[in-house]
Amino acid sequence: MTIYFTADTHLGHANIIKYCKRPFSSAREMDEIIYCNWAAVVRPEDSVYHLGDVAWGNEETVAKTAQRIKYLPGRKYLVPGNHDYHLDILADAFDKVLPTLYEIGVQAKTGHLRAVLCHYPLAAWNRSHHAALHVHGHMHGRIPMDTQRADAGVDVWNFYPVSLDELLRAMKHAPPHQELHGTRKA
Repeated sequence: MTIYFTADTHLGHANIIKYCKRPFSSAREMDEIIYCNWAAVVRPEDSVYHLGDVAWGNEETVAKTAQRIKYLPGRKYLVPGNHDYHLDILADAFDKVLPTLYEIGVQAKTGHLRAVLCHYPLAAWNRSHHAALHVHGHMHGRIPMDTQRADAGVDVWNFYPVSLDELLRAMKHAPPHQELHGTRKA
């Protein structure tokens, strides 16, 4: 079993192509590429954590998108994002909708790791000072990853879900994480 992360698919959202300079001529083309890329790497026994901003549109459009997602391979978990307006409809496509801040334990080649999942990038998170990871979306690649924090959005990973191992390899070569420490006042 492989663990994958993805975020900011914005399925059905034509304007995201312009906003993020995505290389597609239409939302339909973008959606098909994202669906095909997911199906090309994820197996039925794999887990995919989608870190928000799944789809765009009215209830009918989002319902059609949810039906497509439902039949993509893998166990699917959603950490909602700020554009998941029809969460009740999207929930049907996922095995579970998780809280907006969610912590998981994962087994990697390097050993057991903790990862804090959220749509938004955090400056500090639970156990960050003990090397816990933070995986997020929302930024569409606008802030660089470091050794503990990474953007799992499709804009960063060539419109594919990114595996935990691939994410860890990339983070290993990133700049060191700078933990934020506040000053205690008496």
